Amino acid sequence: MGKLRLLLVLASLAACSAPAWMALSPTAWRVASLFFLAVVVASGLHVVLGLTRIVSLCHFALVGVGAYAAGYLSLQQYTSPVLSILLGAGAAGAIAFSIALLTRTLADHYLTLATLAANEILINVFRSATSFTGGVNGMSGVPPLSLMGHELSQPASYYPVVALVGLTVAYFVRQLATWPLGHALRAMGDLGSRVASLGISEGHVRARGFVAGGVLAGLAGGLMAHIDGFVGPESFGVGYSVLYICFLVLLGVGRLRGVFVTASVTVLAAEALRALVAWQMVIVAAAAVVVMVVRRASWRTPDLRGEEPT
Repeated sequence: MGKLRLLLVLASLAACSAPAWMALSPTAWRVASLFFLAVVVASGLHVVLGLTRIVSLCHFALVGVGAYAAGYLSLQQYTSPVLSILLGAGAAGAIAFSIALLTRTLADHYLTLATLAANEILINVFRSATSFTGGVNGMSGVPPLSLMGHELSQPASYYPVVALVGLTVAYFVRQLATWPLGHALRAMGDLGSRVASLGISEGHVRARGFVAGGVLAGLAGGLMAHIDGFVGPESFGVGYSVLYICFLVLLGVGRLRGVFVTASVTVLAAEALRALVAWQMVIVAAAAVVVMVVRRASWRTPDLRGEEPT
């Protein structure tokens, strides 16, 4: 009942403030939409890093897989945007499963290096497969989102869809930590050798977590393609994965609140530093280093019962 009351209060506040929302500029609507897209991306990385304890440097490349697959299906196969986004998420999950299968015998920094190699392979595919991705020039002309025949081409029109997806994904990830799979992922991430000694396949459990993170990354990529109308290989470099990993670690690995703070920082920083495009990553990375030195955040292990550490 407590959660239900909270949801009702939030819904009432949302309804009362609707007139103020309608006064927002298109830029404000777009930034709010990008925030929820970042929540989806960070949620996928939260599953891989926070639960499974895999430092995946190919997470944004999987976002690219979802974006390119959704864009190609919409442009070349005339698939509906909703279906193309779902198929793009499935394609990213399939690639993630392949990576997990090929790296099932690796661990620690060797596994991290393998994900870095996977990232570089995917980025080079994005640049080289001209007939599929448009090469270094990218893929343009991706149709906007549409629902039941209504085109959602304006930020104010597609924001409710993106926000609903972001909140649903965050709720799913929160519940995942309390499900048997979530317990298995955390146990395998924290006590891998001991759990494996009980006869549980570490590779199978790890693959499930990696695939879950990949599907969420692909989902974000598909939405991104239909919102921007353009997909380019430079948007999925390893630097973005490193940036998200840094902030999730700084804010406490395994804490869902870190997902929302990471999304806020990355999106707002990108908008605030739009005039300094060439220096965006340098400034944000320097800020992360300063926070790390000041705060000295520790890699704390969440309670295996699904409760966040205080």
